[in-house]
Amino acid sequence: MCVYIYQKNKTETQRFFGYPSLISVEVAETKEIFDEDEIRKILNFCQKLGLDYGELDILRDKRDKRIYIVDANNTPSSRLLFEPLILPLEKCILDPEDRQLALQKMAEVFQKEFFNIEKSEITPP
Repeated sequence: MCVYIYQKNKTETQRFFGYPSLISVEVAETKEIFDEDEIRKILNFCQKLGLDYGELDILRDKRDKRIYIVDANNTPSSRLLFEPLILPLEKCILDPEDRQLALQKMAEVFQKEFFNIEKSEITPP
C-alpha cells in the first residue's frame, strides 16, 4: 500500500542537487500522482524486493510520462519529517500541517498493515 507522496519540484538544472535546490514540496495522495497501472507496478516492484515497509524515489520523465524507480530504502529516513529535530522551524522544507498529515497517515497504515488494526479501533490513551 502506498501511503503518501512527497512531490518535490526542482528546476531541470538543479534536479541532482540536494534539498536546498527544491522549489517546493507537497504531500499528495498516491492516486493524485500515479494511475492504477503505475501503482500496481510500484507495488509489484516492492513485492519482488521483499519491501514491506520503505521509501522509494520515483522520477517521472516530463516528455514520455514514464516513471522510473531510482532508489529503494527499507529504512526510510524521511528527512522532511524529522527536520524540526535538527533545524529551526522556519528553515524546514515541509510545513507543519503537511508533516503532521504525513506522520498520521504513516501511523494509520502501519497499524492496519502490520497489526491489523483499523483506525476506528484505535482508542486514544
